[in-house]
Amino acid sequence: MENNLAPTNLSPDDKRRVEALKRYQILGTPPEQTFDNIARLATQIFDLPVSLISFIDTENVFLKSNVGVEEIRNSPRSNSICTMALGTDEVMVVEDIPNLSRHLMTDPLLVAEMGFKFHAGAPLITHDGFTIGTICVIGRETRTFSEKETTMLKGLARIVMDEIELRLRGIFDAEKRVMDAARLAQLNFNNQSLIAKAPMAIGVLNGRSLVIELANPIILEVWGKTDEVIGKTLKEALPEIEGQGFLQILDNVFTSGIPYYGKEICVFLMRNGVMEDVYFNFVYQPLQDGDGNTTSIMIVANEITEEMHARKALQNSEKQLENMVMNSASGMAIFSGKELIVEAANQQMFDIWCKTGEQILGRSLFDIFPDSVNPASTSSLTLVLETRETANFPEAEVTLQTTEGPKDLILNISYVPVFDDDGEVHQIIASVSDITNIVNARRLLERMESDTQTNNELLTKSIQELTSANKDMRITHEDLVATQNLLRDMLSKVPENQTGLYHSLQKIEESIQKAEDVLHSYVDTSTVGIWHVDVNTLNCVASPGLNKLYGFPTDHQFDWQEAIALISDPYGDKIMQAIRNSIDKNEPFSLDFPLNATEDHQQRWLRAFGKLDYVDGKATQLSGVTIEIPNPGQNN
Repeated sequence: MENNLAPTNLSPDDKRRVEALKRYQILGTPPEQTFDNIARLATQIFDLPVSLISFIDTENVFLKSNVGVEEIRNSPRSNSICTMALGTDEVMVVEDIPNLSRHLMTDPLLVAEMGFKFHAGAPLITHDGFTIGTICVIGRETRTFSEKETTMLKGLARIVMDEIELRLRGIFDAEKRVMDAARLAQLNFNNQSLIAKAPMAIGVLNGRSLVIELANPIILEVWGKTDEVIGKTLKEALPEIEGQGFLQILDNVFTSGIPYYGKEICVFLMRNGVMEDVYFNFVYQPLQDGDGNTTSIMIVANEITEEMHARKALQNSEKQLENMVMNSASGMAIFSGKELIVEAANQQMFDIWCKTGEQILGRSLFDIFPDSVNPASTSSLTLVLETRETANFPEAEVTLQTTEGPKDLILNISYVPVFDDDGEVHQIIASVSDITNIVNARRLLERMESDTQTNNELLTKSIQELTSANKDMRITHEDLVATQNLLRDMLSKVPENQTGLYHSLQKIEESIQKAEDVLHSYVDTSTVGIWHVDVNTLNCVASPGLNKLYGFPTDHQFDWQEAIALISDPYGDKIMQAIRNSIDKNEPFSLDFPLNATEDHQQRWLRAFGKLDYVDGKATQLSGVTIEIPNPGQNN
């Protein structure tokens, strides 16, 4: 396409176009992840360094998303190339910007400072036909733009408009909820006795200076103040809120007449001489006179501090419980619901089951062991769900079907129910110890007692085996003591209102105490590595087991560059891409990869899998495990 760019021509209906733009309430708003993701996708699709999502006002071009030129947020409309979109529904392509009309040469974004030469922009067109902005891609080299690329850019423009409409719909829905709640409060504004008896915190701030005109007992208690604050400005009554953003929000509500609602917002308040972090759901509702002028602001708030702290405490307890399962010296697993879905299991449990995590995690036990008829069977677990009682199976004889044939085991098994807040069993924690060698040695000694003369040589050998087993028992005893200490510590930190979790942890402690009397085997936990990758920095925190799998010292600070250097090409790049996909797209992380062969070892294969962890609905880290697996090439 030729570079024929005429000076900016305003549409005769430009005033209506700007009004259409303003109804979306998007001008001057901060960046949003949804639009940044679309702009970033555009740079990847067209392999260009810059992508902009812009909105064209009367005098300025506002950049909602600016991938590649983050330092620029606005550009004068008079010399912006984005204005080419006005008056057309086609993609506008400029293959060589310096050859445009001279008045555009002063645009610092496009030429003078950045040195850009190529531009392709698709108009953002509303459902009623107004062009309110563009999505464009920009490059530093001249190039052509194919018909296929034009179609793809139009498609991205439609996606942007869909997101804008959804965003507006969300604003309208939120405003309606706020207005409905505030309208009810406003009806009772003149009746102070009703406000005083309201079951939530209510206050009225008069004028733009926000003088406290009315404050019911609940909001005074929330603030940690007495009615002496009535007649003072909010800033005078609560000086600690300055700098936390609330005074600015209230001023915006007063000047704009638009309500503001907050959900699970943390405020630092001085209460009883102590600075506390307090959480609220609240509404700032402007109150207006007959002429529609804002005269005061009503605050309607509900404190949820205890709920937020309880949620965080529960999340911490669940994390500690999962860590205890993963690091236990015994085989441990967590099953959920009536389908007995395997939510978590440590390597010791995988070894006992003779299966990998990929074969187990996220699947129902009914599918994993369909023909099991022993004390480790699904019927026993179903009974725990029905009776709500802990079930113990000491020295249970179990036959597992493996790829190498039947495998006979003798296990100590304990099933402990975990209760939810309604008192229902929603999980079962299984603790399993393989004591096959210990029991077989004991039984051999019992048989040998009847004929000590003829079996003296066998007796001597068995005593040696038993001595070795006793040594393992002492080591496992130390691990059990450490686990009991962790459980006691967790019990001391469980909130009083989490009775189900508290009861379940007590049951686990009792089960481990019983298991200590008969547990005498040591399970090597060094073949599993646990890791956590920060979603923002991609820094990795690794367990000693992961260091061992890579050949590092167990106390080594895990480093990506060192680890990638040990991984055979091209798997290093595949790992990093899989991590980014898991974080950006919430895809499951699972990958098999080889380590380079060394002089001392042949090439080894590892398997890593993980999932995103969330705090307050926000992804914080990608957590997973890595184990060693057989070389896939040996199966061919």
